[in-house]
Amino acid sequence: MKEVPKKNIESVLVDIKTPGTNYRRLSGIGTVYLGSSVAPLKKNPKPAFRIWVGTGVFAALLLGGVFVLGTNRLKSIAAQKGESIAANMMASIQSIKELNPEEARATLEKNKDELEKIEGLVGGGKKRLLLGGLGEIFPGIRLGLGLFGRISEFNLTFLKLTEIISKLQTKGLDYFMNDGASFVALLNESRDVIRNLTATAADIQNKSSGLGSISESFEEFNGKFRETYVKYTADLHGWDGALESIIALLDSKVDRHILLIFHNPSEIRPAGGFIGSYGDIVVRDGKMQSMEVGDIYWPDHPKNFERKVIPPLPLQRITDDWGARDGNWFFDFPASAKNVIGFLESSKVYKGASTTFDGAIAINTNVLGSILEFMGPIPVPEYNLTITKDSFLAELQREVETGRDKEPGKNPKRILSVITPTILERLGGLGESEKKALAWRVSRHIKEKDIMVYAKDEKLAGFLKSKGVDGGVYDLPNGFWGAYVAVVNANIGGEKTDAFMEERIAGKIDVSNDGSSFVTLGVLRTHRGKEEKDPWYRAENKNFIQIFVNPDSSVVEVEGNTKRTKYEGRYDKKVYEEIPALKAIEDTAIYLTDKSIWTMNAFGKKVLGTWFNVPGGEARTLGVRYQISGESNKDLEKKKPYALIFERQSGVKSAVSIDVRAPFGFVWQESGGPVYRFERENPEAREIVELRLVKKQ
Repeated sequence: MKEVPKKNIESVLVDIKTPGTNYRRLSGIGTVYLGSSVAPLKKNPKPAFRIWVGTGVFAALLLGGVFVLGTNRLKSIAAQKGESIAANMMASIQSIKELNPEEARATLEKNKDELEKIEGLVGGGKKRLLLGGLGEIFPGIRLGLGLFGRISEFNLTFLKLTEIISKLQTKGLDYFMNDGASFVALLNESRDVIRNLTATAADIQNKSSGLGSISESFEEFNGKFRETYVKYTADLHGWDGALESIIALLDSKVDRHILLIFHNPSEIRPAGGFIGSYGDIVVRDGKMQSMEVGDIYWPDHPKNFERKVIPPLPLQRITDDWGARDGNWFFDFPASAKNVIGFLESSKVYKGASTTFDGAIAINTNVLGSILEFMGPIPVPEYNLTITKDSFLAELQREVETGRDKEPGKNPKRILSVITPTILERLGGLGESEKKALAWRVSRHIKEKDIMVYAKDEKLAGFLKSKGVDGGVYDLPNGFWGAYVAVVNANIGGEKTDAFMEERIAGKIDVSNDGSSFVTLGVLRTHRGKEEKDPWYRAENKNFIQIFVNPDSSVVEVEGNTKRTKYEGRYDKKVYEEIPALKAIEDTAIYLTDKSIWTMNAFGKKVLGTWFNVPGGEARTLGVRYQISGESNKDLEKKKPYALIFERQSGVKSAVSIDVRAPFGFVWQESGGPVYRFERENPEAREIVELRLVKKQ
């Protein structure tokens, strides 16, 4: 065997040096053999140094090449899989928002399969791939491997959340009515899952951000992940806080009361309908202990309600004082709910027992119609009636107005107390598929403002507002550029004619080059109750209408409104009290005599209020023109988007069509022309459209 030249040998080869170590000293320690048991080699530092450097460089190049190969592999994975995984995440979020956990689960299962493939590719296993082994040496690859692992964990946790939501849909009502411990346990489990999601999302964002220096693909993945789940981290925190408040309310060891408001849109009021009836839901130990349905006139009865309160100006035409029955006067539901609760809590019916309400849930007849659709007809032999989804409103109103319980000393709303237990029993007996379908229908009712929820707890109230569930008026942001529109009706002495009123809102908004806007708005209301057999449907629809617009608007012209003499009752302030929320609004009221219209400020908006009555069988149009002030800005292309915000009134079917016209020399990017048409036959509770200007070519 040929002996290896000594000049090509170094006793110690070091590729990665540890600071503070004397590698020259190590060369003289011990004897190194290169595979042979004979003839130990003598050291020769100088020639060996060249070999040490050369071998080190070669090793560095070799490992560096493998490192590049590894990061390229990670780049490829991030580029190929990241987008589809992020898209699945976005789809699953949308499905959850629409209360469709099965659909969300399907997309998350796809992610699970993809992530398992990635884990096998980069993480190794029994047969560890080179890339997996490199993760022990190179921090970048190790970080990448950790990233995919955390994403997989996040995906599995979110799958768990879909299971909980599905269980809440199928078992939640049963638990709430019969098994409080299981209901609270399920809510606590969902809170734990949400906290886990929040922590994992933050970790994923940190890991993916740190990989931006290695690959643009990771930077892209980080952006996509942020656009999907990470941007919902605030929502997750909100759910955590909301669940904390809900669990504290439900799992109380003492009785807690929740007000259930039945809005009757046949007699429309600003918050959604006249409150003829209400329910008192008592919860304790995680479940509903009882629900009593009553006539709103009982707590309002003079022997129970001793307060004397000045009502809103339009209501002074039909009543001398104010109470819970008319308490939902404000378009902002939280303000109305707070007002109604205040009246009830000061009535002897509740004040004597020191009963307070922690919140309120308002539902209207559209919700009851959906419930009856799922559970089928309800026979009421005591009243010789059968209640169906199509007939219940007419039958109930006929019984209340002319039935046997209309006699003195009886409760005309007693029929509601009779059918409520049957409704609850039928709800509990629905099958799983029916319960899931009903849950989806409930989500639609929330979007269309048929259901609104108010909470006294500030944390829960803030969460409900952020989700648009509380029925609150939208707060315009600072520096808002655009147009806000809401049309709000109030039936004042017009019987129950709103059951047969149709409303269409049409308008045009001309945006000027100085940023101001000129708005022409028309409200067409058609009365189709003239041929109905019941007189309360045939009466004239007497309506005090309020149009909520930008706070910096000025009225130019009004036409088609009903000219009624200004009416203002005189009240002795020593006897009658004022509600601060109402006084703050009415103190700003200005009556424009030449236009027969009031202007006032409410909830950050200017309100244009006037009478607009429609006789049976007729159709009339109210026309309003006003100007929104602007700000000088010659470079409109760089100006923020122009926003059109439309909010609907609960209980009113309003089709809307509004043309937004761009300034001279510009077109809207969204329509490709100078006009953008906003059109909805059945708008959601709040519609926001942002429009961007570009110069006409």
